[in-house]
Amino acid sequence: MRAFLNDRIDLLQAEAIADLVASGSRQAAQAAVLYDTVERAAALGDTALLERAASDIEDKFAATTYAQQSALLAARVFYEKGQADGARKHLQWVIDRQQDD
Repeated sequence: MRAFLNDRIDLLQAEAIADLVASGSRQAAQAAVLYDTVERAAALGDTALLERAASDIEDKFAATTYAQQSALLAARVFYEKGQADGARKHLQWVIDRQQDD
């Protein structure tokens, strides 16, 4: 905003920046709400809801930390419930998206 007020960027650029920030905030808020569903499903041991919510967050918000945490939590719950295939699926998702440092 100061850049606009100091004539460093024009109004169009300022609006584009504002839209970008709002978009990221909106996406983070949506991911947080979905992650809450993942946590509740995990606490209840509801593997059907957990699978749906974890898959949704992985598909829609793959670039967020929420998606990685969701996949790891889902993998743990599936493992504890003796559902190795579900655990493997979510762990593989994390591995596939691991960034090289």
